Parts: sequence; structure tokens; C-alpha cells
Amino acid sequence: MESSDLALPALASPIGVPQSQQAADHAAQLKLLQRFLNPATTFLELCGDDYSLALTIADGVKRTYAAVDISAVPITGQRLPANFHLALAHCANVPAPSSSIDVAYTRCRLDLLRPAEVLDLLAEVYRALAPRGTFLCMAMNRLVSPPDQVARTTYTIAQLRAMLRKVGFRRVTQYVRWRDTYVALPSSVLRLFEVAVRELTSDQRARTSRSILRAALDIRFAARK
Repeated sequence: MESSDLALPALASPIGVPQSQQAADHAAQLKLLQRFLNPATTFLELCGDDYSLALTIADGVKRTYAAVDISAVPITGQRLPANFHLALAHCANVPAPSSSIDVAYTRCRLDLLRPAEVLDLLAEVYRALAPRGTFLCMAMNRLVSPPDQVARTTYTIAQLRAMLRKVGFRRVTQYVRWRDTYVALPSSVLRLFEVAVRELTSDQRARTSRSILRAALDIRFAARK
């Protein structure tokens, strides 16, 4: 089945398009994402209830799918673009046929799942990706996360790399945000960085450069099938 013929579970039509107040945040995420996108890309985002980033990306790719949490309540109203499809997803489910997605992305889904569920989700993403497809994700670091994030599950660089490799991804690259761009760094360097941040006391973290702490928080992974 070609990617243009994907048949995902559809939500009721017409669907409302949320008015995002996070344009700057979208721009920050696109700093890395846009490296993997082109007009022939079939893109899938695993999101919560805000699919505005995926909607923005639809303008520059062949087809975009947003898998929203099954608990999200769609708002009727404005119709979606012809190349944009909204689907319901539950927990570790990826509602896409096998080998149909070029680039898959999630910002927060991993932090909402237990380790066993993360492995299930990663296996589902791997199944849905086309050969040489790419999965981009991040995991929050509790050491430098805002207070309202501490209830989330967090994974170290080594843990997330191991889970990605376990389900079959053949290459995993880590990117760290520094100033206004993302730079690829060896996992060994990032693990040392992570350990160093963990050893800081609260007072030391308060005195540490915000750029350094942001880098510790904003580590992204690109896993190639």
C-alpha cells in the first residue's frame, strides 16, 4: 500500500483546527525536524490533544497524520487541509499501516508511558516506518524539568538508546540544542553531561548557565530504521 493510500481511523468531519498560541515553540521544534522533511515526506506526529504543529508541517510535505490521544475531544468547525488526517490513538498504539511513514515524531508521548509501554510504542513506530524511515523524539530530564513536570516518567540517554535499539532501530543519533541550532554529539559525551548535571546541588543548578541547563533538558533522538 502506498503512503498516499493510508486509511487511518477518521474522526468526525468537519474538524476544528485549534488556534495555537505556541508559534515560538513550533519554530524551536522545527529547527531539528525540518532537516528530515521534504515535499515528498509522509509525516506522522504522535501528540496529545494539540495537533497544531502537525497542521503547520502539512503545508510543506506530501501528507501529514496527527495521532491524537483517544481522550481528546475534537471541536467541530473549520475543515482540515486535504493532505492532513487526524486519527485517534490509545497509549502505545500507532494508527498507521506498516512501512507507510517516512518521518514519525513525538515530543511528550514517551514521558507519559511506563517502560513496558514505551517498548510497545517504539515497536509500533518501527513497524509503521518505511525502510530508512526516521523517528524523532525526546525525553524530559527530571533534574532540570519545571516543577509541574516531575510527575512524568523520565528516561536517561542510555535507557532510551537501549530501548530504540532493542526494537530494531539500526542507528540512533543524539542532538543537543545549543544557542539557536541542534548539534549531533556522541552518546558518551551526553552521558557524561547528564551525570554532571545530576551531581549538581540545587544551589549549583541555580547558578548554572540557563543555556547549559536548557541543553540538558532539550536532547533529541533521531532513530533510523
